[in-house]
Amino acid sequence: MATMMDRQPIRAAEIAREQAFSWLPARAQVLLTPDLSGEYNALIADALLSFSGPKSLSKPIRSLIPSLSAKDAIEYAVYAFAWAMEEASMEHMASIGTKYKKTIASPDCCLVCQGNKNQGSIPVAEPFQSGHMHAPFCTKCRCATTAARE
Repeated sequence: MATMMDRQPIRAAEIAREQAFSWLPARAQVLLTPDLSGEYNALIADALLSFSGPKSLSKPIRSLIPSLSAKDAIEYAVYAFAWAMEEASMEHMASIGTKYKKTIASPDCCLVCQGNKNQGSIPVAEPFQSGHMHAPFCTKCRCATTAARE
């Protein structure tokens, strides 16, 4: 049976995501995935600003990258949304003086995500052992990066 202590990290992650999501529209234009094309970034930013969600992007993404299946296009959009949310959350943490971060791993996470979780709390300005500054750490990542104590 889960105790209140077990639920605290999960609630902390939910609060961080709520704060990031409320803060994100004002920052969407500058929180674009750096390794993707400008048109793709514009699609993601528009979806973030309109709160339309990643599923609405399947057809527009497939028009940019015709070789993708509908399922893969949704995965690309989900990854980009998660990246933007985590980037917004990290910027927010930095703006309020958060010193440490940690990974909250999903129950079925991959070895990369598990390794980042096992690292425990690390300084906000340092990358996780995978080289990432924040989640998503893999293409199907459902993990989160949250503020932590030393």
